[in-house]
Amino acid sequence: MNEAVKEDSVQTEDTRDYEAEAKAQGWAPEEEWRGKPEDFKSAEQFIKDGESIPAILKSKVDKLEGRVEELLESNKKFNEFSQRSLEKERKEKEKLISQLEEARKQAITEGDGEAFDRADRQINDLRNDNQPPQGLDPVAKKWLDANPWYETNAKLAIHADGLADRLVAQGYTGQAYFDELTKQVREAFPEEFGNRNRSKPSSVESATPSSPSSKRTFDSLPADAKEAYAQFKRDIPGFTKAQFVEQYDWE
Repeated sequence: MNEAVKEDSVQTEDTRDYEAEAKAQGWAPEEEWRGKPEDFKSAEQFIKDGESIPAILKSKVDKLEGRVEELLESNKKFNEFSQRSLEKERKEKEKLISQLEEARKQAITEGDGEAFDRADRQINDLRNDNQPPQGLDPVAKKWLDANPWYETNAKLAIHADGLADRLVAQGYTGQAYFDELTKQVREAFPEEFGNRNRSKPSSVESATPSSPSSKRTFDSLPADAKEAYAQFKRDIPGFTKAQFVEQYDWE
């Protein structure tokens, strides 16, 4: 009986009218073919290729669905990472404000009006997010481009803002103002610019947190953090190790 079924199957396959099926699906015989000669398919090949396409498409869809799941998971992890980074930044900002408030109180006790004004201005800058003004003139924009620390290092930016009024009062303007500003910031925080030799900090400067440890490099990250970075880099164009290290919660 098995042999009979097998024989019937072979006969059915042999007697299958591929040409009729193919024509019903839009196939044309070779004499009516208008495409490139090398692209022509026989009726049988046309039908068999058509039957294999759903399986191919399903495989591709399955792969795409898997990739979408990976991207969604990566996006979720990156959002969690960003939230931790923002929370860390907020706590550091609150800590710095608290330290500056203590310095301001000390200035009141000591009757140091200049130190009080400096601390008070730094506190206000922090509470206003210390955003640079819009519509900058070309000289200011050029200086910001050449000194990215102003937007990335709160400690240096606060000190620079504290120098602003004094430099203006001394008559500095334009490029001379920014040159002197850069010079004084570098002299006050040489360790931030590669020079470890610095003078004793003032009472307000002492209230600012020290710079991050030099050990905070990508190589010193734990294995799970490196794995997280690898996933972020794959799914987020342009995401760098430096950005990851900067935002990583080292506590």
